[in-house]
Order: sequence, then C-alpha cells, then structure tokens
Amino acid sequence: AIKSIFFYGISLNSTEQDEFWSYEFMQTIKEISGTEILILRATYEITENKSNPEVLKRLENKSNSQLRSVWRNNVSLQMNLGGGDSIVLKYEENLERLGLISPKHEDDRFSTEFTPTSKYRLTDMGYLFCKFITKYE
Repeated sequence: AIKSIFFYGISLNSTEQDEFWSYEFMQTIKEISGTEILILRATYEITENKSNPEVLKRLENKSNSQLRSVWRNNVSLQMNLGGGDSIVLKYEENLERLGLISPKHEDDRFSTEFTPTSKYRLTDMGYLFCKFITKYE
C-alpha cells in the first residue's frame, strides 16, 4: 500500500493534487494497520461493484442499508471472513477517526447507523485513499 501511494504521487501523469494526496496518505498510513487496509479495500471493492455473490445478494435488499452492523457483516463477507462483524468492529472507530469512513450517526437515537455516503460508507478522502492503494498492485 505504501509503495502504491508513493508511485501514484510521483508518476509522470500525476498532478500537484495527486502529489499533495500522496504526502497526506503517507502520513495517514502510519496510523493504519494491515487489517484496516483490507477493510478499506473490501469496502472499495463493494463500491466498485466487485462484490462477491453473497454480498451482492445482501446489497439487493436495501432495508437496513445504513446499519453499521450490516456494513461490518458485508465487509467481513467480502474479506472472506464469514460475515461476522467482530474483526471489522475492532477497527471501525480508528477508520472513522481518520476520516476514511463516515462516522456513526451523531443522533443517539440512530447510533446503530452510519452517516450515508455515495460510496458505501467511504468518505471522499477514503475513496481516494483506496484508489491510491490499489493503483499499483
């Protein structure tokens, strides 16, 4: 992931904005574990319609689509971890803190939900981070 971020920022086609984000993500990656990178990548795959068949089937059912537990289960399934949410739950707070995924809903009445985004919980920065880490594999 670090190598991909570095190469994305220095490639011949990169812009000044790409270079800026490359430096920002090099700082961010110091605060992320390998498992968190895999969680982000799985979320990115879901966003890019590269979901496994079981996740696709679950996503067709739009009910509860903003529940944090549903997101965690789908990401776990996409990571081939069987669909339990405990491993994703362990890292969810740090990814929220870093601004890579949307936070839980601020209203306590909806604390089991996350703030919706157009990219299945990835923030704009989180989505761009995923583009950077998957560009050069």
